[in-house]
Amino acid sequence: MQDNWKLIEIFRRRGGFSRLFDLYRKKFESYGAFGTVKMLHTKEEEKTLRGFLGVRYKGTRFPAADFEKAAIEAGYSISLLELLELYYGRQLFTKREQKELKLSAWENLFVRVVLTVGDRTYHFPGQFEINNREMCMIATE
Repeated sequence: MQDNWKLIEIFRRRGGFSRLFDLYRKKFESYGAFGTVKMLHTKEEEKTLRGFLGVRYKGTRFPAADFEKAAIEAGYSISLLELLELYYGRQLFTKREQKELKLSAWENLFVRVVLTVGDRTYHFPGQFEINNREMCMIATE
């Protein structure tokens, strides 16, 4: 098997893959799977994609499984998810995972505030009083 980084460099150098990869990434972020994406391609994209996919080329339909099979036949051992993470230089998360990570970050922030500031009570004249532990409970509800 060849080095997967070589494959990524090929995709970056050649035009024709970036829009398809964007569609696969967006589908994964929305649904947690790739399935088939549809794309009206330019002549340059068609030439590049037809060259890579070979007999699997289906015009405007691009099943993820076909893309992975073409990569394996070209001598690379990589899933589409791994390929996209290398291509974009970051881990891909579904929208649900992104939401959970943000919520977790906020919860951790509030816990750090309580641990740093201690158990103090804040007075808001004429309105209400709130302590750090209550703030954490409100933030995590």
